Amino acid sequence: MAKQLVMQHEGYRRYTYQDTNHLAIGYGINLGYGISEPEAQLLLNYRLEVIHNQLTRYKWYTDLNPIRRAVVQDMIFNLGLPGFLQFKSTIWCLKNHWYKSASKHMADSIWFRQTGNRAKHLVKLMKNGY
Repeated sequence: MAKQLVMQHEGYRRYTYQDTNHLAIGYGINLGYGISEPEAQLLLNYRLEVIHNQLTRYKWYTDLNPIRRAVVQDMIFNLGLPGFLQFKSTIWCLKNHWYKSASKHMADSIWFRQTGNRAKHLVKLMKNGY
């Protein structure tokens, strides 16, 4: 009952907005308090589930082992799906199960140069599959 009341009274806002004395989002969630680790993990789990569900329509994704799927999910979390889909050579290599070549294309990108250790780690995981 409380959930329905709050939803009715607060209303939903997709983007942050200035409430009386604080920044808020969603159904009046006060961002001035920050979020707890469990809240952050709930959001992360949800976003990764959305990403996974978007990718299941691609055979090249469903053919990947769990580690390589995680690499793609991490990149999409970082870049967004439209950004990742610009990695046409990488995706072509994934379609052909050429993971060493896919990792080389990942490493030969602006994303790699801008992302640092995260990108280096993801390239290694894509190359080796573990």
